[in-house]
Amino acid sequence: MIIETKDWTLQNDLMPGPDGGCFRVRGTVTVAHPGINPVLEQARIQDRSFALNLELKVEEEAGSFIQVVTDKEVCFELPGDHSEIPWVNILHDGKQLTTVKKILTTS
Repeated sequence: MIIETKDWTLQNDLMPGPDGGCFRVRGTVTVAHPGINPVLEQARIQDRSFALNLELKVEEEAGSFIQVVTDKEVCFELPGDHSEIPWVNILHDGKQLTTVKKILTTS
């Protein structure tokens, strides 16, 4: 399966509040039909440079779906202040899909 992604954004949210902020990663994944759901998980192996490695996985729902290419948003949140993360690598099946370096910090 070929994985296509786009529109990746990184946000280190330092807003005060009960949750104490978080580090968010959002992107768009193009899938073959609406029954495929992309999910981002923290990869088991992390980078020694403090970069965050995330694994993009796809889950298929049971049932029949019309074969129409569909864009789906995927999001990953890591609670707390993660100002030490310099960039994020998005991986799939052991291969690097993209690296996102621009981080928006909100406070």
